[in-house]
Amino acid sequence: MSQRPGRAREPAIRITHVLAPAPFGGLEEVVLGLSVGFLARGHALGVLAVLEPSSTPHPFVERAAALGVPLDVLEVGARSYLREFRELRRRFAADRPDIVHTHGFRPDVIGALAARSVGAATVCTVHGFTGRGRKVRLYEALQTKAFRRMRAVVPVSQPLRERLLRGGVPDALLAVVPNGVTGLLHPRERREARRGLGLDPRSVTVGWIGRVSLEKGPDVFLRALAELEAPVGGCVIGSGPLEGEMRALARELGIQDRVRWAGAVASAGELLSAFDVFVMSSRTEGTPMVLLEAMQAGVPLVCTAVGGIPDVLQGVEGALVPSERPDLLAAAVGRLLASDDLRSAQVASSSDVIGRRFSTELWIERYEAVYRRALYAPEPRGRA
Repeated sequence: MSQRPGRAREPAIRITHVLAPAPFGGLEEVVLGLSVGFLARGHALGVLAVLEPSSTPHPFVERAAALGVPLDVLEVGARSYLREFRELRRRFAADRPDIVHTHGFRPDVIGALAARSVGAATVCTVHGFTGRGRKVRLYEALQTKAFRRMRAVVPVSQPLRERLLRGGVPDALLAVVPNGVTGLLHPRERREARRGLGLDPRSVTVGWIGRVSLEKGPDVFLRALAELEAPVGGCVIGSGPLEGEMRALARELGIQDRVRWAGAVASAGELLSAFDVFVMSSRTEGTPMVLLEAMQAGVPLVCTAVGGIPDVLQGVEGALVPSERPDLLAAAVGRLLASDDLRSAQVASSSDVIGRRFSTELWIERYEAVYRRALYAPEPRGRA
């Protein structure tokens, strides 16, 4: 563990974050933002990334190093669960963290069990569920069962809290903490961002960022784009299992020449300024980090009213449409593109909301309060 100089108003806490990171994503951004924020407040902190063996550097590991976040890597096979548990327990026993904060299915189940075996308090953040497919639903049921043994469970939205209550997680363990801006991304100037994405600086472009998978609704985005008249184009940043299918859908809709496929991009939030409108067409969400990043970047928004998104967009700062309605999504985008005044009102409201409700300082303070309660909470028993 490393500790960065700083001032903590109360005794410093020793925190270890555990995750199995994807190359890029909101969960990964949350861990890095919390890490930088708690180091700045004088706490002792480390990140433990559980990865499959690879000969190439992992983007999350490289970004953590660039930000000065202390990080260790545990390389284990995809199904080496017992070895993973033993190695995590060994490292926790050596480092003796006060809090082990887990993120995602395997860390929530295996990492938290290893942490409890050495007496560490366990906290987890529930970033969201997809619920797609029998196997995924089984994993999510096991994960929800594991939540009952945590000292604190942090859903990032009120709908997630309600789902956890229905799943049998005691209310006393739950503390809703919406995501906040991390302060780690610095939006690029519009022309530079467009150049980075290979976009014509004069084009009208509607942007989309996310994993190209069913729950994120890339098909809904493409169908909405098809309802907008040329020359309005689209740009998809991200990769995922449905990428080939989505390219085929673009061809079927006759918009293949209007879509720029940028692939997975490091620090994609810095490129949001390239877009005239940013769209979130998700079928399910927590409190998406990219939504907050778009608001911070001053980009007009159209989003589906799912998960924690309506908790964020409560006024004129973004347009909300029902899920699975590409026609309404296209109409909302069209209204924004047609009105300078509407876009300006959205951007001004977004800036105000970010400052009042989703600032980095407020976000870190909320998590610090969760950690301090968890340190003195009794270990849950009989709830597994």
